[in-house]
Amino acid sequence: MQPDYNTHPVYINMKLESYISAPIWVRGYVWGTLNFSSTQVRDEPFSEEDREFISLMADGIGSLVERNLLSVEKESIISDLKENNDILESIFENSTIGMALVAPSGMWVKVNNSLVQMLGYTDSHLLSITFQDITHPDDLTTDLQKLEVLSHGDIPFYQLEKRYITASGEYIWILLSVSLVREDNGDVKYYIAQIQSIDERKKWKWS
Repeated sequence: MQPDYNTHPVYINMKLESYISAPIWVRGYVWGTLNFSSTQVRDEPFSEEDREFISLMADGIGSLVERNLLSVEKESIISDLKENNDILESIFENSTIGMALVAPSGMWVKVNNSLVQMLGYTDSHLLSITFQDITHPDDLTTDLQKLEVLSHGDIPFYQLEKRYITASGEYIWILLSVSLVREDNGDVKYYIAQIQSIDERKKWKWS
């Protein structure tokens, strides 16, 4: 026992005569200490091996604490992402205008109920075809050109008035708004399409 320790409250209250400890470091801060103590007087001072051993134990505990914190944070992040995804899913499904995710090939990846009702197809049918399959031939070239410019990053989004053929075989006018989401490597992951019917307005204009 160090002579100046005999006034320490721990020594006075707990009557400790032998004590060795090492700090437990977690993320650059002392999270606590690992210590061994005894009310018996130790005949020999602690060796360098003793100090190294308890330091290794403290480091191991610190690593376990950090792993536990990372696990808790990971679960929290996953929970937050799921909650955000649920919100986005609800917005997508309950939107009053047609919404869809479209693959770079043009295949419909995901469609909402408003789009299904607008076009008259079942969602399974839409997911088996491309947007090119139901686009009026006179509008397709312009749409593909704008899509290419968007894909190259020259514009953040585009809008286009075009025609889709419905399940009944009739063409309807829609206002198409398209943006995109990229993969980490910069490739296009999918296009986000917002599709609003303007058929009545267009037909009233021409009547």
